[in-house]
Amino acid sequence: MAQARTDLTATQSLIWTSQQLSPQSPLFNGGLAFEFSSAIDPDRFERSWQAVVEGSDALRTVFLERDGQVEQKVLDRLEVNVPIHDFREDAQADTAARRWIDERICHKLDLSQRPHDTALLRLPGERWIWYLNVHHLVVDAWSIGVICQHMSRWYQGLHDGTTPEPLPSFMDYRGHERQWRQSRAFQEARAHWKQCERAPSGLVALYGRIGKRGFLDSVRISAPFGNERSQRLREMGEHPDWRSFSPHLARFNLLATVVLAYLHRVSGNQVLTIGTPAANRSTPAFRNTIGVFIETLPFTVEVEKGETFRSLHEKVSAASMSFLRWAQPGSSTTALARTFNVVLNYINTSFGEFDGKPMQVELLHPKQVDSGHDLRVHLHDLSDTGEIIAHLDVNTTTLEEGVRDRMGGHFLRLADAFLAEPELQISAVSLLGEDEYRAQLSDFNSDRPGPGAPSVLSAFSARVADAPQAIAAREGDRVVTYSELDDLSDRLASELVRRGSAPGENTGIYLRRSLDFLVSVLGVLKAGGA
Repeated sequence: MAQARTDLTATQSLIWTSQQLSPQSPLFNGGLAFEFSSAIDPDRFERSWQAVVEGSDALRTVFLERDGQVEQKVLDRLEVNVPIHDFREDAQADTAARRWIDERICHKLDLSQRPHDTALLRLPGERWIWYLNVHHLVVDAWSIGVICQHMSRWYQGLHDGTTPEPLPSFMDYRGHERQWRQSRAFQEARAHWKQCERAPSGLVALYGRIGKRGFLDSVRISAPFGNERSQRLREMGEHPDWRSFSPHLARFNLLATVVLAYLHRVSGNQVLTIGTPAANRSTPAFRNTIGVFIETLPFTVEVEKGETFRSLHEKVSAASMSFLRWAQPGSSTTALARTFNVVLNYINTSFGEFDGKPMQVELLHPKQVDSGHDLRVHLHDLSDTGEIIAHLDVNTTTLEEGVRDRMGGHFLRLADAFLAEPELQISAVSLLGEDEYRAQLSDFNSDRPGPGAPSVLSAFSARVADAPQAIAAREGDRVVTYSELDDLSDRLASELVRRGSAPGENTGIYLRRSLDFLVSVLGVLKAGGA
């Protein structure tokens, strides 16, 4: 008989609440595509999947809503099948399979029936892709790794006549969290996170913009690190100056330094708060359990004037230790989730082999993000190739397409500067690529506006109204926003008028190209001068 329970973990409660706010959204789909390098026996594969589901209470859990309360039931048995979609006869087989995957990952799962969806896609040349989508109410990224390993063991076992060791129950963790919430250690951690809830806002205005709340659509910008850059980062993490008590924590600290440097440069924020998941698997049994363990909690760093990559890394390393100390089971709350609009998801698991053979793994994007998030940064090496992949999932109301297209380049240029010269001041790095620089230089030097082009002042005023806190210009460590530039030029214009400047009158400016020169040009134009 199915076991009915109403007690969700803290993380499950947050996910369930967010899902109910957008009941038809696939934003909590946890999808991957595994491409196998050799032929698959589909019958044995399906029996392996059935065995994995039977051995995992999380994968047999369904969710029902009764009288406004969520009820989760662990079914005694859940019959599964793995349908086959054959693309071998399609002239554009890879394109057709890609289209099928992209459409399928955007389907919302019916949690009252099952929390997962799966299929095998057959391509020419005995190539197979396993499509797997599991709702984040029952798994996190680490769990997908456990699923993949257990699938491989069952697939081999059904061939060899052996039976893999059973997996621990996720219900054990639920009980652990309930008990932990009564402990003194949890109360101390809760007091720490309460302080974080009341801290000044560290929300990040990406390129001066914060997206519309309640809007879910997003696009993915991929920025592969490449083999050389990835190798340099790994070597850096092994050096005594940069290592931590585990290779993954060292890598997280390095990557978080790049992410926070990037966010500082494109927002101007000094105080930066991002959300990042704590793995929360404190025992060997928990590390081998399928379930949702993560707690996504705020991670705050302050970037000071003259900050170098090295000094920022030192702050990140200290913040990591504090974060790990207080990231206790059950710490997640709605109030904490409101303290950040950017999430850094460093995935420290990989799925390099199935049945002893290598495979390629793709992290799928359901084209939606949590309505409170403007950016989700995923960093991983899921295929265990040694190359780090960065995915930047951007809320489409936050940035226009032209800016989004440049994000990956800006991010990697900061990574390159960090790897090449850690003592460099973050503010000294140019984010512009050669094409961007040429385009800006061409626009600046052009004196032939197109038909119907707005005047300089009308275009400037529109930008001030649209993004007052965006960075308008910087000179060394000095930075001004559009609002500040508007105010400074208004003051100068008033002073020029007071001193007798007349409309249409030429006004000389004897300054080098600088922030003061920019204020002077706008001030003269606002005063009616030329």
